[in-house]
Amino acid sequence: MTEQEVQIHDLSHDGRGVARSASGKTCFIAGALPNETIEYKLLRSKRSFDEGICTHVKEPSAERVVPRCEYFDKCGGCELQHLDAQAQLKWKQHQLESMFARAGIETRQWMPPLQANVWNYRRRTRLAVVYEKGGRVAVGFREKSSKRVVDIGHCEILDKRLNQLMPELKGLANHFKNKGLNEIELSAGDTQLAVCFSLKSALNPKDVDTIKAKLPEIQIWQKLPGKNLQQLLGERAIKTQLLGGIEMEFQPGQFVQINGALNLAMLEQAIRWVDPRPEENMLDLFCGGGNFSLAFAPLLKSVLGAEGLDNLCKQGAQNAELNDLPNLEFTTVNLFEPNHYARLGKDRFDIVVLDPPRVGATELMPWLTKLGPEKILYVSCHPATMVRDIQILSGAYRMEKVGAMNMFPHTSHLEAMTLLVKK
Repeated sequence: MTEQEVQIHDLSHDGRGVARSASGKTCFIAGALPNETIEYKLLRSKRSFDEGICTHVKEPSAERVVPRCEYFDKCGGCELQHLDAQAQLKWKQHQLESMFARAGIETRQWMPPLQANVWNYRRRTRLAVVYEKGGRVAVGFREKSSKRVVDIGHCEILDKRLNQLMPELKGLANHFKNKGLNEIELSAGDTQLAVCFSLKSALNPKDVDTIKAKLPEIQIWQKLPGKNLQQLLGERAIKTQLLGGIEMEFQPGQFVQINGALNLAMLEQAIRWVDPRPEENMLDLFCGGGNFSLAFAPLLKSVLGAEGLDNLCKQGAQNAELNDLPNLEFTTVNLFEPNHYARLGKDRFDIVVLDPPRVGATELMPWLTKLGPEKILYVSCHPATMVRDIQILSGAYRMEKVGAMNMFPHTSHLEAMTLLVKK
């Protein structure tokens, strides 16, 4: 189909330019930015909208920049490297404001968005491994809108120390072709690095010696179908510093905030907004390995972390012991089943912090209203579900503060923090 010329008037939630096509339909165009005149190729035509890809920018936006990554046009990891970093932040804040405006929710204060490192910030990633015809192996990320793998030599948003492992990982992927290697997970602590190989067949001692020779002083783990994660080399966990000398340990596969510098800024903001007192008690829902619990515990009378995954609660308990925090406890509970988490309401909590997965926590909202803490700090990786949940709380709570957080620069992912105060 011939290319068409359009003017871009907005940016969609997933980072594509929005235009009106010649037929009058809304068209979402990858690679286009607001206030641009572009030519695009139509990829798909659906009943109510079209999808296309930008082929030529005739009149560029003042906010357009040259993507730093050589794989940007193909790799599906980033959507916004062609948009200036400050403009990305402004757009994310606008997205958040629009969500609350459409829901009719008002806040007393819109806070400045949080941003830290915009390059080499990612301390965890998973690399797909595909063995292609002719014996070639591809190690990298999935292509945009495809299951094919972009073979990469480096990643501009990945921790520099992890990037340095790439050449050796390619060699090891070739070496382990007969082991059914399909994924390599990389993790970076403050001083340690870890590599976890997902395979169909276990590595033998000779394989481990091969890895040790190529990746000295690196934690090595393996993940086999239907079996627990197994460590083959190195210390038992990866460590990262939080606030005030608090240290958190985690393992490959366990949730940890991807952007370490932004995580510290997020914790500082959370404490500043909540203003915890020594006589208060806190409940941390979807606590993971204790990111918020560990940061708040030294400032409060008691903290209870609740999480659905038992291995994360065990990791949290180990972190509490590691930091000598006897006032911090963890409990495993299904937070999507009211009958399961009702027992948490037996105690009095002044503060509730929750950081749910993308689906949000709708089931918890009526129970939270009944629990009646003075303050609720809601941290979200998918603000649309947060807005939906806050509507349920709006009868009993007012929204005091809200702001965006750029946890994933150069992607369309938006995170947000909201403080709600009991009316």
